[in-house]
Amino acid sequence: MKKKNSIFFIAIAFVILGAVLMSGCVSKEIAQEGDTVSVTYYGTLDDGTVFDHNVGGNPFTITLGEHQAIPGFENAIYGMSVGEKKTVRIAPEDAYQYDPAQVVSFDRDEVESAIGNVTVGQGITVSGFPGIITEVTSDSVVIDFNLEISGQYLTFEITILEITKAK
Repeated sequence: MKKKNSIFFIAIAFVILGAVLMSGCVSKEIAQEGDTVSVTYYGTLDDGTVFDHNVGGNPFTITLGEHQAIPGFENAIYGMSVGEKKTVRIAPEDAYQYDPAQVVSFDRDEVESAIGNVTVGQGITVSGFPGIITEVTSDSVVIDFNLEISGQYLTFEITILEITKAK
């Protein structure tokens, strides 16, 4: 009789364990402050244009709380678990705000003596900073050093590959 009771209790224990595992009650590691997280991502603009991705490439790895990514991207990762996929739309204020101070006027003669003729829409790099010529007058050249995606909403599809818990 003792053997039957032991088998019965073991069977019940397995049923309970199975129910717990199936219900998701076993805690998953979730991304929290200080954790190092590796992700893949796919970034698009509202018109569907892909502006960046690392799918098929190396994972993007950040430590949460160290501001290694735009705020909206980092905030989206908090609370996610390995294998989870999330799509998030990020406002410019949590991504790349357009900054009018990054639009700079230069003397046209100085610019043309350095690079030759200039035209609106031309890409240019000044002291290592890429920009786009937005205006050319008889005496000045206006260059916008904002990123092309500045001031736009960004949509990211993020997949968590790995979470290394903070020590």
